[in-house]
Amino acid sequence: MRRTTVVCVAVVVAVAAVPMPTAAQSEQVTLTVTVANQADERVGGATIRASWDGGNTTETTRSNGQALIDVPRGAEVELDVTSDQYVRNQPYVIESAEGQRVEIGVAQKGSATVTVFDTDGDRLSNAVVRLWQSGTPVVNARTDENGMLETPTVEQGEYRLVVFREGYFRNRTDLQVDGDVSESMQIESGSVSVTFDVTDDRFDSPRPVQDARISIEGITSGLSTLQNGETSTTVPVNDNYDVTVTKENYTEASRTVRVDEQPKTVNFSINRAPELNITPSADRVVTGEPVSVRITNEYGNPISDVSVTLDGNTVGETDGEGRLTFTVEGEGEHTIAASHEGMSTEYTIQGFSGTTATATETSTAAETTEPSNGFGPGFGLPALLAAVLALALIARRRD
Repeated sequence: MRRTTVVCVAVVVAVAAVPMPTAAQSEQVTLTVTVANQADERVGGATIRASWDGGNTTETTRSNGQALIDVPRGAEVELDVTSDQYVRNQPYVIESAEGQRVEIGVAQKGSATVTVFDTDGDRLSNAVVRLWQSGTPVVNARTDENGMLETPTVEQGEYRLVVFREGYFRNRTDLQVDGDVSESMQIESGSVSVTFDVTDDRFDSPRPVQDARISIEGITSGLSTLQNGETSTTVPVNDNYDVTVTKENYTEASRTVRVDEQPKTVNFSINRAPELNITPSADRVVTGEPVSVRITNEYGNPISDVSVTLDGNTVGETDGEGRLTFTVEGEGEHTIAASHEGMSTEYTIQGFSGTTATATETSTAAETTEPSNGFGPGFGLPALLAAVLALALIARRRD
């Protein structure tokens, strides 16, 4: 009999697990967007571009002015609308998208050409032209080399037109844009007073800093503050100025200052440059006797934990009052040095022997004192003899 062997092979197929998108990643909501003009007429054929963080999409309105747009739930979405006849100055913003209906208004297209002149009738290039609609900026640009600016397409309607340039006052007017319109504007040059007030705020009550130098780039570098810490000058209006304040032994301060069309006070604070000071109890020290030093900062305040050396050898650190006491050995000059937070300073004192000093002082006293011999200062033996002879001569003449 013939036997048949059946071999069963088990085949195991491993299927890689593919993570499914999370609900937050995949969940979409549909916006029903309607576009209408100022007459509340639906606008078909308008292009709507929806954009959000990480994506965007574009749809076109149907004849009923509506379009369906899918966006991520909860996303902040900006909707921009363009059309052959209509425009919208600002995008429509949905802060948190849900399934909702949105109506977006548009207006007929218009534009403005603005020409800027000075008071002499010359055209001004690089003048700023701004259009505001209900307090919202729509156009912010500058005139070309011919003093002209043609705005981009904007909604027809009423605007506030503002024109100025660095060194010139603003000129404002209301502008009705009812198509493609033109407007001429004249602006006048001028200056305004600026006062600089410089103080040192390291004191409990900030103190005025006298003789601080004020430098205004492109204007002046020769201003100095008075005793009250102030100084004034005039600068052209509507400009930014780089201002630097300096004074010897003070840190420098600088910043950009905006000057508009009204007098202005600009406050600066500067501080003394970091410094270590050594004040010894005496400049001449008897060897073997203690001497104390006090370490202070640039404001005379004591500094603790300052390392002090004498002739290169560490003698200790200052206490909470900035003081340290040590002895000086050996005659001659000795160098006291202090270092703290990257700063260092030195002071030289003189050491001398106490016995040597006493002998010197005794010798000096002997040289400068005349003997009196009991007759008072200046009456020595020669003087006494001369006096006796003089008395004898007088007595003889009388006889």
